[in-house]
Amino acid sequence: QQPNAFLRPSPSKGFLGGVTANSYEGVILCEAAGYDIILIETVGVGQSEVAVADLVDCFLLLVPPSSGDELQGIKKGIIEVADIICITKADGDTLHAAMNAQTHYSAAVRLLCQGDTLWKKKVMTSSARSEDSLKEVWDEVQRYRSVSTETGALLHRREDQRRKQMWTQLHAEVLHQICTGPQVRHAVGRWEKEVQRGTMTPRQACNKILEL
Repeated sequence: QQPNAFLRPSPSKGFLGGVTANSYEGVILCEAAGYDIILIETVGVGQSEVAVADLVDCFLLLVPPSSGDELQGIKKGIIEVADIICITKADGDTLHAAMNAQTHYSAAVRLLCQGDTLWKKKVMTSSARSEDSLKEVWDEVQRYRSVSTETGALLHRREDQRRKQMWTQLHAEVLHQICTGPQVRHAVGRWEKEVQRGTMTPRQACNKILEL
């Protein structure tokens, strides 16, 4: 093993969710190689893209400091899915903004995550300039893993992730075969034009594709 192993960034190729279609296999490969700590960084594609939650044991949401005004438009999904929320750059000129953001996100968590009983989600602040601050964040990640392991939530989460990955990969493979098969591609192109002209409904075109 190489202690500083790093998988280069992979293009998402249009795959939604902030991760790539092969991210799950990458995680499995790293685990099989004996790595027990795997960090996955997602691309910044928007607040609703939370597919990475189906790949990890702990979803750490990093949020830059701000006045909190943009929280009005944030999609509640990512706050509900995240296991830990951390406001970054809590130092220097951005310390006050980070503290304000922590207050706003803490209020959002109390409102949106009232049903959480096994884990009380924490909104933290951190600074990359402080080793103690980074240690606090990592300690919280470790605490989450301990709680989820003891309660059985981690086992259930992994079972659910495997089920979701089966369907995700099935959808991707079916779409790939439709888009790459020469005969299918030709027929799909023709029906696509009919749908655009309004001479065929999307449902009719879908049924014809499935019949090929």
